Amino acid sequence: MDAICLTDQPNEGMIFQPLFVVGKKYQLKIYVSGSDGVVSVSGVGYIPAVPNNTYLPNTIVGDGELTIEGIAYNTNLTINLDSGTGACIDSIFIYEMLATNDFELFQAPSTYVPLTYNAEVINGVGVFTVDWNTTNKTGIWQIVTADHDLISNQLDIQLEHPCTLLLRWACESDAYGFAFLDNYPLFLLRTEAKLGNPNYEDLRNEQYADAIGRIRTLYNSKRKISILRIAESPEYVHDSINIGLGCDLFVIDFLAYAHVGENYTPTWRNSSQLAPSSVELARQFQHLVNNSCN
Repeated sequence: MDAICLTDQPNEGMIFQPLFVVGKKYQLKIYVSGSDGVVSVSGVGYIPAVPNNTYLPNTIVGDGELTIEGIAYNTNLTINLDSGTGACIDSIFIYEMLATNDFELFQAPSTYVPLTYNAEVINGVGVFTVDWNTTNKTGIWQIVTADHDLISNQLDIQLEHPCTLLLRWACESDAYGFAFLDNYPLFLLRTEAKLGNPNYEDLRNEQYADAIGRIRTLYNSKRKISILRIAESPEYVHDSINIGLGCDLFVIDFLAYAHVGENYTPTWRNSSQLAPSSVELARQFQHLVNNSCN
């Protein structure tokens, strides 16, 4: 947005409407410049700041950034110049957050159980961390909205996961339309898969034959390449794995790998909605070297 400036005219303010749904939780970031007074914001309530249990301010003195988190009590956002001769609003960012009562955890086919999670906004991205230990149960679960309009796929929560592998991936910067946070393994996927059946590749091989015809190795470096075989899976699983293979960090059960093959191509059969796939991976940081000069 272009900067909008306020002056010291009586009752001057900016009203943006409608922006909020009353009762929803939001985070606001408002950037102020050219201010010699106090700018105030109304329309969204305030939640206690962590860890000192004080309340986040709804005013900013002079230039800078004002961040507000809270529940909307009005559909409109109002910004006023409370004191001073002028101030300019350079930009306003509004992020809808999820309140703790927006979702419920459901164990089919019993009753709904409240879902406990930590919600925060990092660089404009909603990050939700669920503590499954609070349920203290295994079994088939689903996440639903409080009004039951939306429901997730089934989540099979178990303490052991035979015949599966845990895949994690992240990029060093934003990529593929996703915001990756400081190379944090943002995506995790547990799927039925096996890793093995290795091949061995010579990266560099230098040899010579001496006077009696004996072949000597001057230098040799190798790489072990394993095959990751994914069981029959739906398209969205293959979409995820394909992106993961292109990221800077791709981890299988806490070991880092790199994709060294060609295209990722699932094997679709006729009209089936499921397909297996296989892909060549090499362990990161391999050092398989024989140097006769050492």
